Amino acid sequence: MKPKGVNLTTSRAPRPFDHWRWPHEARAAVSLTYDDGRLNHLDVAIPDLEQFRFRGTFYLTNNSEVDYCLDRWRAAFSRGHEIGNHSYNHPSKDELSDYDAGDILAEVGHGALWLKRSIGHDPDRSFAYPHGQLGIGTGNNDRHSYATAISRYHKVARSALGTTNDPHDVCRPLTVVSASGFHAPDGV
Repeated sequence: MKPKGVNLTTSRAPRPFDHWRWPHEARAAVSLTYDDGRLNHLDVAIPDLEQFRFRGTFYLTNNSEVDYCLDRWRAAFSRGHEIGNHSYNHPSKDELSDYDAGDILAEVGHGALWLKRSIGHDPDRSFAYPHGQLGIGTGNNDRHSYATAISRYHKVARSALGTTNDPHDVCRPLTVVSASGFHAPDGV
């Protein structure tokens, strides 16, 4: 029996984005992200996106293929594509198992500095977890140190968990946005 004067309906507390609206009254958004700075991103993905006046996010890591095309990546950035941090060396899951808080801070920080110097300053540059690994240390269980390192240089990080994102669920100091991964034909 309901006590007199008590409302048992559930209501959620207001959240930070209760009054936030997508631009142009859109009901949702799609974000296309590409990892590792592959040559086919420059040769195929970017021209295809631009043909339809879309822009993408390209997560780069310091490697010879990216370095060889830095002028093209800078040009893509100047045309409105986001160039994000995918770490400096793109450590594997096994390598991340040997990392501690200082190691991951250096990895993320060097990547952020390298992009700032190589591509240009972007105060909203995001980070993509290499291999979708959210943790470092033994068993890749230390998520806190990883998130702390990322939040020192970035406001947003993209994981590879594949769940739907809700703008109401933004939290600080680091917002982790999920992505569904897929491979195109022939693994390209």
